[in-house]
Amino acid sequence: MENDIWNEISSFLNQLRCENINRESYIYFQELANIQLKKKMEKENNSTVKAVSFMMIITLVGKILGLIRDQLLAGNYSVGMEASAFLTASRIPRIFFDVVFASAISASFIPVFNEYMKKRGKEEAFRLSNNFITVVLMLTSVITVFGIIFAPQLTEIFADGFDEQTAALCTSLLRILFPATIFTGLAFSFVGILQ
Repeated sequence: MENDIWNEISSFLNQLRCENINRESYIYFQELANIQLKKKMEKENNSTVKAVSFMMIITLVGKILGLIRDQLLAGNYSVGMEASAFLTASRIPRIFFDVVFASAISASFIPVFNEYMKKRGKEEAFRLSNNFITVVLMLTSVITVFGIIFAPQLTEIFADGFDEQTAALCTSLLRILFPATIFTGLAFSFVGILQ
């Protein structure tokens, strides 16, 4: 973009030179053009700074909300049955997602998407990403359905030492938390596209 602006300015200055204007006017127009270019570049730099600042603020807010969540969890459930059931139930969908999708997105989708962008163009790359997101949605939905159906068995596998009441609570929470796999898959897919 900077090159386009500079080309326009150079073209304008060459026109002025061809029209035999005096040296002072030419210098004046050249300085005016430089000032306009600097203003344009400052605006672009300001928008970049704003975008980076926004991302930093969002990240900070996310970390603060995570800290508040952990404090509420510790304050309300301490280290009792409820906390154990919740922590186990929230860990199980993450394990399934990490095993199936996290490595697939980072190891295969990102390089292929970048190659499509470079060699085949933006339209083909986004067609690939649409297909990939559809596959991720279908697979995470299937995993979610199976996770909800087989929640008692998953609880037995991952929380072998729980008493009956804690296992029942963990199973209930697992059925509530398993759909988060779908949204995590979508989020990871979009992060892959952005990278």
